Amino acid sequence: MGHYQAGLNTDGLDYHVLYDAAQQIKGVDGLTCELGVREGGSSAMIIQACLDNDDKRIHVGVDPYGNIEYIEPRGNGGLGEKIRSDWTNNMKQRTMPLMYQFCLERKVEFLFFCLECTEFFKRYSDGIPIYNEYKQLVNKYALVFFDAPATPDGKSKCVEAEFFQARMPVGGMFVFDDISVYNHGVVHKKLVDEWGFELTEMAWKAAYRKVR
Repeated sequence: MGHYQAGLNTDGLDYHVLYDAAQQIKGVDGLTCELGVREGGSSAMIIQACLDNDDKRIHVGVDPYGNIEYIEPRGNGGLGEKIRSDWTNNMKQRTMPLMYQFCLERKVEFLFFCLECTEFFKRYSDGIPIYNEYKQLVNKYALVFFDAPATPDGKSKCVEAEFFQARMPVGGMFVFDDISVYNHGVVHKKLVDEWGFELTEMAWKAAYRKVR
C-alpha cells in the first residue's frame, strides 16, 4: 500500500481493509466501484490493489460534488443536522484530471458519473454501457466501496447495498467506511441474515464477502 499520486488523497482510517478486499476479488466477474470519490485516493487504492494482484478491471466512481447538503452522521446513529462538507465542484475539477492521468499511466479504464447515488441507481439499473471496439452492457460488480455520506439511521447504506448485492457474484466484496458514525448494525443484519454475506474484517471500515 502507499500514496500513488500527489493530489489523490484519502480522509479516513484503516485503508488496509479496503486494499485487502480489492486483492480478494481476482477471478470474480464485474466492475469495481466507489460511491463518494472526493479527492480520489480510495479509488486509486482500489485500482492499484487490483493491479498489484495482476487483476486489471474497469473502475467506476460516483459523486455529485457541488457542495450539496447532507445530513450529518453522528456516533451510534444519532440524529444530525444538514451540513455542507466542502465537496465542491472545484474539488471535482482538481481531482478528475489526476484520476484520469493515474489511470492513463496504468492503462486502466475509469468511468466517472457526476450523480447522487440514487440518481445513478435510476439511470443505470440495467447496467453501464462499455465501449471498447464494441458495446457491452455490464451489470455486475466485484467490489463496491461505500464512502458516500450516510444517514444516521443507516437506511441510506441499506438502499445502496441492496442495489449492488443483487448485481454481485459470489466472491464479491463490500467495504463500508466510517461505520461508527451511523447505525451500521442495520446494514450488517441485512447483509448477513438476508443477502448472503459474511464479515471478513472490521475496524474503522468493515469488509464483507458474498458467499451465497
